Amino acid sequence: MAQTGPIYTTDTTRGFYLRSTLVEVGTALLTNIFEDELKKMKPPSLCEQLKKHRGHLCGLPYLNFGQRKTLYPPNSNVPDTAQGFDISLLELLLKELVWLELGRDALYSSERDRLRRFRNDNYGHISSTSLSEQDFDRLWKELMDILVALGGDRDTISERLNSSIDPEMEERHLNLLEKLYKEDMELKDLLLAQGESVRKYSDQVQSLKHLLEGVCDTQSPGADSIIGTPQPCTSQLKRKGEDGEEFPLRKKPAPSEQKDVFQKSVKKYYELKLSHFKPLIWNENFTLTLSDIFTHLELVPTSEKQLKTSENYNRSESMGAEQRKELLSLDDLFNPDVTGLSTAPRCILIEGEAGGGKTTFLSKEVLDAVSQKTELGIQHDVVLLIRLQEVTEGQTIQEMVWDQCVPETTKGIHIQSIRALLQRNESRVLFLLDGYDELRPEARAAGQAIPKLLSGKLYPNSTIVITSRPSAGVQQYTRPDCHVHIMGFSPEHMVKYVRKYFFITENPELSEEFIRQYFTVIDDNDSDTDEDDDRLSDISDSSRQSHNEEEVETESTTSAINVVLKDNKLLNNLIQTPMFLMLVCLLWEEDQEMVSTGTMTGLYDNLLTCLVRKYCKREGVDMPTEGLPIEVAESLLQFGMLALEALLRNETLLNLTEVEKENVNWKLLLKLGVVSLEGSSSRLHPRKQLNFSHKTMQEFLAGRYVAHALLNQDIVELLKLTSITKVFEVNNLLQFTCGCDSRAAQAVMEELSKIGSREFSHLKPEHFERLDVPMDGDIQRSRKTYKRFASLCLTILCERQEPEVLQGINQTLPIVMLNSSVNSREATALKYYIQNLHSANLPDRLILTIIEGTDSRDTVQYLQQCFTTSLPGLRLDLKLSGQFDSPNETARLVSVLKNVPGLRALDLSHTDLTPSSLQPLVQGFNHMSLLEELNLSCNPGLGDAGMAVLQVGLSSVPHLAVLRLGGLALGVSMSAVGMSSLAPYMRHLLGLTELDINKNKIGDTGLESLTTVLPIFTAMQVLLLRSISISPTGMRTLVPALCQLTKLIQLDISENDIGDPGLECLAAILHHLTAMKVLVLERTGISDRGISSLIKALPHLVQLQVLDVWDNNIRDSGIVSLVQTLCQPSSMDIEQNPPGNKLKSLTTAPHYNTTLQKLDIGGNRGVTGAGLGRVAQLISALPALTMLGMSGYWDTPAHLSDTAAMALAEALPRLPALERLDLEDISMEPAGFQAVVQAAEEHPALEELRCGCPDRCPPVWTLCKYTSRCKVWGPQVC
Repeated sequence: MAQTGPIYTTDTTRGFYLRSTLVEVGTALLTNIFEDELKKMKPPSLCEQLKKHRGHLCGLPYLNFGQRKTLYPPNSNVPDTAQGFDISLLELLLKELVWLELGRDALYSSERDRLRRFRNDNYGHISSTSLSEQDFDRLWKELMDILVALGGDRDTISERLNSSIDPEMEERHLNLLEKLYKEDMELKDLLLAQGESVRKYSDQVQSLKHLLEGVCDTQSPGADSIIGTPQPCTSQLKRKGEDGEEFPLRKKPAPSEQKDVFQKSVKKYYELKLSHFKPLIWNENFTLTLSDIFTHLELVPTSEKQLKTSENYNRSESMGAEQRKELLSLDDLFNPDVTGLSTAPRCILIEGEAGGGKTTFLSKEVLDAVSQKTELGIQHDVVLLIRLQEVTEGQTIQEMVWDQCVPETTKGIHIQSIRALLQRNESRVLFLLDGYDELRPEARAAGQAIPKLLSGKLYPNSTIVITSRPSAGVQQYTRPDCHVHIMGFSPEHMVKYVRKYFFITENPELSEEFIRQYFTVIDDNDSDTDEDDDRLSDISDSSRQSHNEEEVETESTTSAINVVLKDNKLLNNLIQTPMFLMLVCLLWEEDQEMVSTGTMTGLYDNLLTCLVRKYCKREGVDMPTEGLPIEVAESLLQFGMLALEALLRNETLLNLTEVEKENVNWKLLLKLGVVSLEGSSSRLHPRKQLNFSHKTMQEFLAGRYVAHALLNQDIVELLKLTSITKVFEVNNLLQFTCGCDSRAAQAVMEELSKIGSREFSHLKPEHFERLDVPMDGDIQRSRKTYKRFASLCLTILCERQEPEVLQGINQTLPIVMLNSSVNSREATALKYYIQNLHSANLPDRLILTIIEGTDSRDTVQYLQQCFTTSLPGLRLDLKLSGQFDSPNETARLVSVLKNVPGLRALDLSHTDLTPSSLQPLVQGFNHMSLLEELNLSCNPGLGDAGMAVLQVGLSSVPHLAVLRLGGLALGVSMSAVGMSSLAPYMRHLLGLTELDINKNKIGDTGLESLTTVLPIFTAMQVLLLRSISISPTGMRTLVPALCQLTKLIQLDISENDIGDPGLECLAAILHHLTAMKVLVLERTGISDRGISSLIKALPHLVQLQVLDVWDNNIRDSGIVSLVQTLCQPSSMDIEQNPPGNKLKSLTTAPHYNTTLQKLDIGGNRGVTGAGLGRVAQLISALPALTMLGMSGYWDTPAHLSDTAAMALAEALPRLPALERLDLEDISMEPAGFQAVVQAAEEHPALEELRCGCPDRCPPVWTLCKYTSRCKVWGPQVC
């Protein structure tokens, strides 16, 4: 170096700042990293570590004289601090000591290597100390990024640019940098000079190559055989140090050999660790293997995450209908016929609630994969199970693998070799990531290894299966190709499991009693359920073979029939988990009555008592007649406190060390069987932890503690019960708390009442009635939340059926509602609630919905038990399911409803009514004089004869405002004859506001009969005439009557062949219907001519929110003109947003239509891609849209050019309320398609994107990706 001293110009000043930052900050950061690693060593003392490994360190060929003198000075005062060590020495110690003590690379290995490269690249030979502004900016940014990655603070480092220059320090920096470079070059030369002799000893060459790579980056061509990729340390070299200590020398295995060693060691490790377990501490004979545990998988509905082809989509289905597919295994997800994917999925997300079996399922998957029993195993050579709860901040993927997947005894496998192995075999690597919801917050931050793996920044060609609780945020970093919900045990496997348990406990007869009590066997070939017992016996006989063998016969026989759980919601969710099913079997074995408590708390109390009894019997402890032994009771309360604290942290595992600090007798709890002792998966952070048999057991123990603690503590303080969200998070905990103690239940209900009054004060009973116009989004969300809240309150009442809790329900729920079967806990609670109702505490509304699948006999019996006395003043909305095809059933129903004279709404749609079964109901109208809504839709068995029965009763219900005789799919089979008979009697219904006769073929003649009475219904708001077989003639008859219905807000004349003449008739009178909000004209045969007449009338429909012209014959010009007209502000918009009002945002400015919310112009035969492209340019003027239909016609799909697709993509952000976009039967080029999909994914509100075209459409677009929020329908490649 020829430089004599720095001359401080602007350029040299820049050089000084860069060098000083490199040396000072770099050294400080490496020192911090080294000291952090030192704390993890045993002992955590630098002095002791240097003494311990003196022989090894002194034997290193690249430990120079100066460094050795620093570590081992002549006075023998070995340093106990790394302060003052230079970068080179710190790096050496990080490589060597960390590997020797911790068995891994030191943290930030890649970042440290970047720092070394930066140093050598820029200061290898310093010919000038000056830097131009451009070079400085580039180098400063590069250095800053490296130092920040090493843990430096960007702002603090930047402040160095304001510091003064110290010439002496500058000189030292220059000398140090050149010295470090020379040392690196000398080592390189030494290695090159020894190349020939090293080659004579190939084993040593491989070790040196493996361990001394990366000493320097600049190599001559001949160096390749000696110097390769960087390695963490030289602890594998065999050499003698000065103290004579000998170090082993091992041959570096070839890549193929290394992979083989790795695979075999991992497979053996998994088999040893995961295959068997003994769940009963008191029964050594009861051993389970993972093959005993079958987990039921279900593909998430296409309406949420998975793709669905447009060809299979039935528009008449409910848009929100969930179509789920049962999966036999994850192998099904590699079948395109199941997933609709054209390529194998990269990321599979498995979701399930805590305790649902996700971890068990993944353990079984990994064992099957390493044994190549599954498609996952066949397609992947490297199978890695990583428990995410063990992952720490800053860990690399290879460190996780070394920590959790490789046995300690495995030789030749270390962190760097794992990294190389993963890189070489990336496409054959399968990551099984368990428990994203348990990943530490700091380890799930952007830039950490797991987020980078999920997002594809690391190992993008690998396959990932990840489990999580719902809504844990996996989708923040990845777009799962498949989304699977885990359902736990299937009923067939529950039966098998039950038999195995009772066979081992030598009580096989109990298994059959248990199965008969909780399961039903259905034979598709024979519906006679009386033979269920015989079938179960047949299965039992075939299964009483050796339960210690594979039990192939049992499985095959059981699966030959359909086994379903009986309707018992208390047990059904629990026994889908193997561990809890075993505990219920245990309780059944003890006392069958103890299982049938009717409450969650009662069941768990009995289970706990049973476990304690068994413990007392084994240990020779006296079991008191009442309660639990004192020591047991105290330990359970102490443990309940820890269970609560973990629950509030969203944790299910308790660190044994923390438990011991609280002096809890955990060994007693282990003997009871309420928890199990498990070891962590981590080698670096080994610990023992206690795991609950089921999450609900944790919630039960926590609830017992809370009920006890509430005597002295406030519930808000104890549970952080500050919002409705928090209430739902601790749903089960609240139920157990209330079930354990009356005073606790009162305290909980008081707090829920306060929260309810804050959250739902704006809700009214009418918000829960069926609405025919779009509802405000906030109201929709509040409705959904209130329903969940009401359900929780009822389950609490079920747990504690006491007057005090009942009073709390009265204060908390102004609207009481049930939507379940009659056998649910909520139904049990509601029965108690109704039986204790009196005129002083009636709710504003009681909404009772009995779900489909409930037998009508059970339904009526339940209602009889509820309404035992007359309840005048009770406003009841009643919706029933089941078969009411028998006059006896409807007569029984009427006898019950006599006790509810205030019945407001009765819904018997889809109940198989017949004229004869309708007769008793109509006769009972005399007792329902306040009835406002009657729904008989979708009962095709009624026919004209049924209308003749109905008509005579209409005079008894003069307040009837809603009459529904239609339905989307089925009507009541009314013809013109029935309509002609019914119409005159409808004159009694002067207050009628809604009439639904959809799907009844009344024709023009029947419509003419209706129009004779229609004008008297001046309060009419909703008129539904879909698919009633009318023509333009019928429309000419209808429109004069419509002129009188000036309050009409919804008109549906879809699926009637009215054509352009019919629409022209309607358009001519729309100026009378200015209240119109919903106009539906699907499949009416209209074209540009008809749409032109509608366009002229649109300015009168100032409140129009929904317009649907799907599947007609409209061409480009008609559609574009229609959209242009709709985009003009209505007079209401202009009135609310006058020109010049600068206070209004752009989205509500006068040139926008802020009224229209749903527009469907799709499926029209004459629309082309050019027309849709023009629409895409216009729709930004409709910012209130929540639904936009732009699909092409199925027979001649439209092609959207890149320009048009880009216009659509640009428009989406300007439609902030958009929730659904329909682009079926449209083809796009890849660039345009990806732009649309990306815009959809980034949209804050969009929940559903329907796309796709039939197979006949040219394959012009690419793979369709989607996110957690954006739901995509359609084939991925079309």
